[in-house]
Amino acid sequence: MGLLAQSFEKKDYQTSEKLCYELVALFNQLPEKEQDTYKQVQGGNYYNLACIYSLQNQKKKAVDEFEKAVNSYGYTNYRNAQKDTDLDNIRKDKRFIALVESIRKYDKTFILQTSGKYQQSDTTGLPHFTYESATSSNLKEVRERLIDGRPLVLNEDANWNNENKETKEDYLESYMTKNLYWLQCPVNSCFNPESHYRNTGQTFISLRPSDDERPAPNLKNGVLTHDAGYFWQAPE
Repeated sequence: MGLLAQSFEKKDYQTSEKLCYELVALFNQLPEKEQDTYKQVQGGNYYNLACIYSLQNQKKKAVDEFEKAVNSYGYTNYRNAQKDTDLDNIRKDKRFIALVESIRKYDKTFILQTSGKYQQSDTTGLPHFTYESATSSNLKEVRERLIDGRPLVLNEDANWNNENKETKEDYLESYMTKNLYWLQCPVNSCFNPESHYRNTGQTFISLRPSDDERPAPNLKNGVLTHDAGYFWQAPE
């Protein structure tokens, strides 16, 4: 455990504050290009300072530091800011509320729930899919339940690589949600189609909402579609 984490655990906030400002100073000594590349690290430093001041009930300082994290250094972890008990003392502060709301647009569940609908389009000439059997236990669909806000239950044995137990918020509402916004599938469903060790020659089809205006990624052997009917076509 690092010194900063140790001081937090001991509630030695004076030491925590000192260590955070040392990290802020070290970051400011970096070349401008490196600062730009790693600015979210500095956002984390100011977020920690916001927590330190909040825990000491120094509300104005806490909100000031949180504002720096968000507005100056691109802090965007909406869910963490929502549930971190270290910030409970400033929850009712109007400026803090506005700052948290300003980063809600980065929340993966919010993006999924407010995204545009799929739309039918001309798919003439696009390749056909082959699929694993629809009865496979690995193909349970949760996308619509996340969008509608219906309840989902995470198995008690859910974990990451048999090491760390997952929470519903982290696994379903963060990790899974991002994987249900932009969907991608190989034309030929087979074992390990994304192999990094062999050239499978796969073509990938990507389905994304119609209002997604981000530039298309550099898809190797891939095409984009907004047509869910085409994407979920039944195998011949």
